[in-house]
Amino acid sequence: MSGLCDLCVVPEPWYDFQYHDGDTFDYGPDRRATEAEICAAFHRIDVAGYRRMPRGPRKSTDVGFTKLSAVTFHSPAFID
Repeated sequence: MSGLCDLCVVPEPWYDFQYHDGDTFDYGPDRRATEAEICAAFHRIDVAGYRRMPRGPRKSTDVGFTKLSAVTFHSPAFID
């Protein structure tokens, strides 16, 4: 290759959960496929919880960028 292109491979699934009873659950970039996995592995009512899930990480990411971006983390003393 000439080095002028970027190659990005996205693994699918992102995560393959394997439970002690032998059941598996695949979580990946395709929302519909993940929701079908939730229905098959758990219960269709759990899809609503999956759809609400991104709200939590969004809030913590916002705190990380807006409140902690200027904080130095060179020692444990920064923790209040």
